[in-house]
Amino acid sequence: MVFEINLSARARLDFLRVLDYLSEEWTQKDVEIFYWKFEKLKFAPSINPFLFSFYNREKKIRKVPLTKHNMVYYLVDEENSRVQIITIFNVFRNPEKLKL
Repeated sequence: MVFEINLSARARLDFLRVLDYLSEEWTQKDVEIFYWKFEKLKFAPSINPFLFSFYNREKKIRKVPLTKHNMVYYLVDEENSRVQIITIFNVFRNPEKLKL
């Protein structure tokens, strides 16, 4: 079974912010690499959303590294065969700012 991948409004904003940052501070190639890593990352949870470890077992939030600088947090809705990407979080930020 393939799970549908959905991005929350927050995840969309996070994604766009990373792309903006990369386009201002890095090269177009870096922007493209990040974009394709994100697209590739979305494939794994769509096939096996339980592959990655829990960030918070009680809330059923899982995490997967996207790059060495960014972590993706998501929820699995087994009943509807969906994966909800909650946020893309820069691991160098204060972890207390991660509100899930």
